[in-house]
Amino acid sequence: MPRPQSTTLICASIVGVTGLSLLLKYASVKLRRGVKGSKPFTPSPPVKRSSEITRDRFTKKKVPEDIDVVIVGSGIGGLYCAALLSKAGKRCLVLEQHYVAGGCTHCFEDKGWEFDTGVHYVGRVEKYGYLLDLVSEGPKVTFEKMGGEDGTYDEIKIGDAPAHGFRAGKENFINDLVAKFPREKEAIEKYIEMVIKCNKSADLHFFGKLFHPIMEKIIDVTLGGKFQSLASRTVQDVMDELFEDEMLKAILMGQFGDYGMPPSTASFFIHAGIVSHYLDGGFYPEGGPQKIAEAIIPTIEKTGGRVLVNADVLKINVENNSTTGVTLKNGTVIKCSTVISAAGAEATSKLVGDFTTPPDLRDGISHVYLFLGLKGSAKDLDLTPSNLWALPSVNVGSDIADYYNDPGSYLSEGKMLMFIGFPSSKDPTQRDLGKSTCVVISEAKTEWFKKWDGTDHGQRGDGYKEMKKKFGDAMLKGLLKHYPQLEGKVEYMETATPLTNMYYLRREASYGLQHPPERYTIKSGIRPQSDVKGLWITGQDVTTNGFAGALMGGVLTAHGVLGYGFWDLVVGGRDLITDMGKA
Repeated sequence: MPRPQSTTLICASIVGVTGLSLLLKYASVKLRRGVKGSKPFTPSPPVKRSSEITRDRFTKKKVPEDIDVVIVGSGIGGLYCAALLSKAGKRCLVLEQHYVAGGCTHCFEDKGWEFDTGVHYVGRVEKYGYLLDLVSEGPKVTFEKMGGEDGTYDEIKIGDAPAHGFRAGKENFINDLVAKFPREKEAIEKYIEMVIKCNKSADLHFFGKLFHPIMEKIIDVTLGGKFQSLASRTVQDVMDELFEDEMLKAILMGQFGDYGMPPSTASFFIHAGIVSHYLDGGFYPEGGPQKIAEAIIPTIEKTGGRVLVNADVLKINVENNSTTGVTLKNGTVIKCSTVISAAGAEATSKLVGDFTTPPDLRDGISHVYLFLGLKGSAKDLDLTPSNLWALPSVNVGSDIADYYNDPGSYLSEGKMLMFIGFPSSKDPTQRDLGKSTCVVISEAKTEWFKKWDGTDHGQRGDGYKEMKKKFGDAMLKGLLKHYPQLEGKVEYMETATPLTNMYYLRREASYGLQHPPERYTIKSGIRPQSDVKGLWITGQDVTTNGFAGALMGGVLTAHGVLGYGFWDLVVGGRDLITDMGKA
């Protein structure tokens, strides 16, 4: 039995060794030079191609040798993650099943008309512009502020009441609402405080996904209370607590289409994130959103990587719980020990049986899209460079429920919930072409189009065409209620449905997984690193929906792949973006 003095010496030695180890660990993090997990590389010569940079069609001979990472899906989450890893010296191969890379950042052209498909505006360009510049080897992406002189980015129209415009700037946002609802002044100010606090407190929740699960839980319990106290509530709960005026509630909930869930079931965090994102204004990429992919892809190619389209992945290969690569539908096997899925959680579960989504999370709502080509410039047609959200009445929750249950009456009157935007009026490169474009979007349940599941794109028969026409005509009728000057100006009209989503995105849900309060908990949130060694997840399903959410999903996953964790982010104050900016 050791003497007391010996026990004291042993304990002191253990404490001393542990302390020294921690000190050395801290010093190694603080004194590390450059990006963690990076490796040197010799820049590869520019890729010689006959097609556009976003349309590099897959052939086996184009697959690079010695691939470090395979990314399935070329949405902004996958592309941005690949670009960060490429700047860290990793050779990445991005595989896209569609014929054009970029996911929802891509634009399509038909009969001389060009339309955006998923990115209709962006906020916080001081942050996201910097992040894009950081990984852009191609022409830099520039953004045009929406709304002209007053900076109005979104207009909310409730029933037949005059539209309320959200102007850029926190003070404008508050003052414009107080001018209409003076008795709610204190509540409006408190609302904005809650929105900003909820959004700012989310970083620790998301980056905690990179920590060991035990440490993630400790951080969540000790420091995550501010975030959880708000994210655990629904949008409707917060609105009912703060406000009395139903019109004010409806206006503030008018952007719910940006997250695609009824306010009665959506987490307040996703609402707060949307409001905060646009609080300083909305912006549009000059030349269209496809400029984003065009700027990023050369960075991936610089390390010998490639972004290949028409590369439909059949499965992610796993042996002994470790990723070994992917198999394409054409039979091509590509070996790689690190695979990142940017295809969305539901699609990933179909690609690899070892990955499943939490049972209390499911895919969200889908949409019907109406693309219109108009005769006349934005000036000729008096088109605004802001978006319009049109809701049938102040009864937002019941209108959503009734529309989902039976859209018939809403369609016949052209009063469904609608988003209306004019890409040509937002983009300075399109304003003076003598013609304009319009995108009208309304929510749609996938079961409305279920009878055509399994049919081939472009060959779904007359019944499908009639269904598309029914929605398209109703949305055009709704558009003309708000913009009667467009009567007789339509020269092009095309309608897309949830099945169009499935064909181009491999999912019907426009925003991926839904955003109930449960999603923003450790139990149900999706971590970027799966239980399969070498398999990572990125994009909007590990963070939040939309351009910014998907891009930040790419940032989060790149941190994980390169080995950034608790010691780097919390103890050492090191993160990938800062390290890369100093490199």
